[in-house]
Amino acid sequence: MNKQLLGAAILLFCHALIFSQNLTKKTDHRLGEILIQTKDAPSVYKVLNSFSGDNFAQRSDFKVETVSANLNIYHLFFDPNLIDENELIKNLRFNNDVKAVQFNHIAELRSVPNDSLFSQQWNMRKINAPSVWDATTGGLTACGDTIVVAVLDQGFDINHPDLKANIWRNRAEIPNNGIDDDKNGYVDDFSGLNVSRSNDKHDVQAHGTNCLGVIGASGNNSIGISGINWNVKMLILSGVTDDAKIIEAYTYAQNLRKKYNQTNGKEGAFVAVTSMSLGYANKRPEDFPLVCAIYNTLGEQGILNVVSADNVDNDINVSGDIPGLCPSDYLVVVTRTDEKDLRPRTAGYSKDFVDLAAPGENVTSTTLFGNYDLIGGNSFAAPLVAGAAALLWSAPYDSLCKMSKKTPTAALNVVKDAILRGVDPVLSMKDKTVTGGRLNVAKSLDILRSVYGMPVGTYDILKMPSILGVNPTIGSKTINVTLRLPANANVSLIISNTIGQIVFQKKINEKDLLSNFIALDTEILASGIYYLSLLAEDFEVTKKFVILNQ
Repeated sequence: MNKQLLGAAILLFCHALIFSQNLTKKTDHRLGEILIQTKDAPSVYKVLNSFSGDNFAQRSDFKVETVSANLNIYHLFFDPNLIDENELIKNLRFNNDVKAVQFNHIAELRSVPNDSLFSQQWNMRKINAPSVWDATTGGLTACGDTIVVAVLDQGFDINHPDLKANIWRNRAEIPNNGIDDDKNGYVDDFSGLNVSRSNDKHDVQAHGTNCLGVIGASGNNSIGISGINWNVKMLILSGVTDDAKIIEAYTYAQNLRKKYNQTNGKEGAFVAVTSMSLGYANKRPEDFPLVCAIYNTLGEQGILNVVSADNVDNDINVSGDIPGLCPSDYLVVVTRTDEKDLRPRTAGYSKDFVDLAAPGENVTSTTLFGNYDLIGGNSFAAPLVAGAAALLWSAPYDSLCKMSKKTPTAALNVVKDAILRGVDPVLSMKDKTVTGGRLNVAKSLDILRSVYGMPVGTYDILKMPSILGVNPTIGSKTINVTLRLPANANVSLIISNTIGQIVFQKKINEKDLLSNFIALDTEILASGIYYLSLLAEDFEVTKKFVILNQ
């Protein structure tokens, strides 16, 4: 082969390689598609003709479809191999007949995580978790508290790739320095506590690792599964092998929350929920007074406690079960259902002591050394309820988290009530549980929303434009807001952007209260989405609006 032929072959190969890369390259928009908003309907053809000079819209390399006749928005199709899309969109932006132009971006389903094994997680779909993920995926309360779930078991693999980001760390402790930095009686308890060794060196065991995955395997990280919380902090309490270790582990969690309450969040941790899938079969509360008493102590600090019923084909009130029979208002006892909402044979029950069921048969979760496995048992239904409670704590209603700071027990009861009242009634649980139903976290969120997501009493934003155009050449425009406020209200008005930054803040004065009307200058706001909120001590009401600069 001569040099010219060789050069041509290399050039042809390079072009083919580039073309192949362009086809396979991942993009956030559809290639060869652009959306245009024009000043009026006929001008879309005027715009296209300006690029060709001769009936451009009718050429085979362009196609136009109407997206919104009301807004004069059109969908332009073309061959991205013949026309440079970046150059085209750049030129369209300078056209006087074009109001706006953009790529046709590919939408992501935010309610469904991209974890590779999520399709196997029938349990999450059964309890309607994806619909809740549209509102929250966990992690923080509306007040900014980091939500912590304390998990008690014998061992855990805290280095599992799908778990390690959500493991709680004791920032008041310096790891591996041999010193009790936070003066809590334990040395080097940075990554939780092994109560059998008094440090944070945890035995690697499957059972606890399975439980962690249900509660808080990292969601939307492209690997493995998603916990019911995509983001949450899990306090690891391992080495739990007997009554003394159970009480010690619970006390560790209790002390963290107590310090948090006493210091208004400056120290300790917002331990909202505990989860334990251990217990004693054929035992009764009179033989375990200290274990049973710990739940009231935890509840007094605002901690809800979730445990699993015994894995028996029996009424646990007949056969005996600890902690399932412990008499505490701050305890939730869970049995399991399968994919068809049936009760597996070894799912213990009691119409007086088992509160509800949750999916826990043949569910996929994390296991040892970065792996995943099918698991089954009440042990894995209880963490789902504990995780659901943590997820509800992240609901975007700050009246709930404010309540937790004033009356922690009352706030705990609100979350517990939402879980129990929100169940789906299922035939297999009739007369088998207190509620007769199976967990539905979406219904529980709706219950919270109905009480804590609505304006309180006479407070509300009655009227405001959802979209506001601003034309700087004519002068600034105002957003007119009609309010409903009591005459003695102590209220601030705040405008924030989509990432939570406050861009405007104003104390509502007496004049505004008398007129129940306020006009705000929007000249300082760039085009984009904003949120206008009325804030008082015990409530918040928010409405969204859009600024379009013309």
